[in-house]
Amino acid sequence: MSESRKGNTSMVSLEIPTDAELLQAAGRVALAHGQIEHTLRMTVKSLSGLSVQGALDATDTMKVYELRKKIKKLFKQKSCDESAKTKLDALLNKAKRLSDKRNGLIHRPGRKIVKDSGL
Repeated sequence: MSESRKGNTSMVSLEIPTDAELLQAAGRVALAHGQIEHTLRMTVKSLSGLSVQGALDATDTMKVYELRKKIKKLFKQKSCDESAKTKLDALLNKAKRLSDKRNGLIHRPGRKIVKDSGL
């Protein structure tokens, strides 16, 4: 990847780590986040009454933060139960924290992935 600013050109070299433990940890984080994302999509399915394929099609281009927002909107339309809303908020906030943690580990080159990161 290269970048140019007013005639000043610098090169940035990104490499895939070769450390097996690091790659294993990154793989676990990526897979766990995929499971969170799929669970959010299936929550949209349950709240909207769609089929599995219908929900996957409806949420295909949605980012994870958009899925959380959609779930809150659908739940609000379906229920006035404040206790259930509070529990849902807690789960969605935990999903957000885990997504933020994953993004911090996976999307920042050169950042060390710590074993047992909680994902």
